[in-house]
Amino acid sequence: MDPWVLLFWFSNGVLALTYIVYPLAAAAAVAFKGSKSVHPSSAGNGPVRVAFVIPAYNEESVIGEKIRNTLGQRHPDGWMKVIVVTDGSRDRTADIVSSHPGVLHLHAPERRGKSHAMNRGAAAMGDAEVLVFSDANALLAEDALMMLLVPFSDPEVGAVSGEKRVRSSQGSPFFGEGVYWGYESRLKSIDSALRTVVGPVGELMAVRARLWQPLPEDVLLDDLHVGLRICMAGGRVAYAPEAVAVEPPSRSLSEEWERKVRISAGAFQSLGRFLPLLNPFRHGIVSIQFLFRKVMRWTLCPPALLTVLPAAVHSAGGGHEPVWIHRSALVCWALFFVLATAGWMLRGTRPGRIRILQVPFHFVFMHAATLVGLWRHLSGTQSVTWRKADR
Repeated sequence: MDPWVLLFWFSNGVLALTYIVYPLAAAAAVAFKGSKSVHPSSAGNGPVRVAFVIPAYNEESVIGEKIRNTLGQRHPDGWMKVIVVTDGSRDRTADIVSSHPGVLHLHAPERRGKSHAMNRGAAAMGDAEVLVFSDANALLAEDALMMLLVPFSDPEVGAVSGEKRVRSSQGSPFFGEGVYWGYESRLKSIDSALRTVVGPVGELMAVRARLWQPLPEDVLLDDLHVGLRICMAGGRVAYAPEAVAVEPPSRSLSEEWERKVRISAGAFQSLGRFLPLLNPFRHGIVSIQFLFRKVMRWTLCPPALLTVLPAAVHSAGGGHEPVWIHRSALVCWALFFVLATAGWMLRGTRPGRIRILQVPFHFVFMHAATLVGLWRHLSGTQSVTWRKADR
């Protein structure tokens, strides 16, 4: 068979399986078997002693509001210890944290990365039953903590992912990111109902304290590492869509690019360390979820998106049967990349009808950053103390 035709079916097949077939099949499986849900009223039966850890590096512009937002959380009867780790901060972050007497403040002059800060905060949890981690720039809904604790009523649940939302203002060039996270949130809900969320969101996640293990300090993507480790141990990562954490978009396209490249490098690092999860004889349905939601998404989709258009051009031009499939795919992909290019050129434009072009642009942008992240992972050039993006 013509290698261009093979590439055509490979690239289209990978993208369709990852973004269309798996979500539809998983949703159908959930609808068929039903899902076990826990009512919020049962939250009081679960763990209530909470250690709330906030790693904060040079966050003077947001840390005061973050602390007030955290201390204002409603939660079941019990206690909450708020721990803020400001290691390496050179601005006024440490001073602002120290001005809040209800907060345990940990500070060291050396910056050793987010994983180290998370380990430092977790080591100070005392007799907490649940560790909660949240980014300094993510503000929580009033009842987010209470909703985050609900799934722990299920003894199989080892961790819980909150709901990440990206605040998108009029004219923001990151409208597409918000749409994509809406898609991801729906998938997390399906994954949780099917068995497990493979990777929680770092903006707001909780871990059963007795299952916590210190992170290797070279870990680049802490939330994915935590989720995969819980899955490897046979536990579940549940999803709490009502536990909402809202963060602002990046201030510039270059900052967002750097953030996505760093996340991609971290994803490849974690995938390599948890490949045994692909064993279905040991991990069952979790292996399928890991394959489609992480392995294919990160390793196969970026090259598939890179090759799908030239493959369609060559296969359609060769008159391969069935011709209508190849030519239809060529038209669809050509239109998609034209719209993505228009989205790039018109990013930041205010009229709402144009903002929808940010969706195909963000999709291409995201996969391009993944390829660069792969290179950084393979070359070992991604530092664990990355430059913080302005958000």
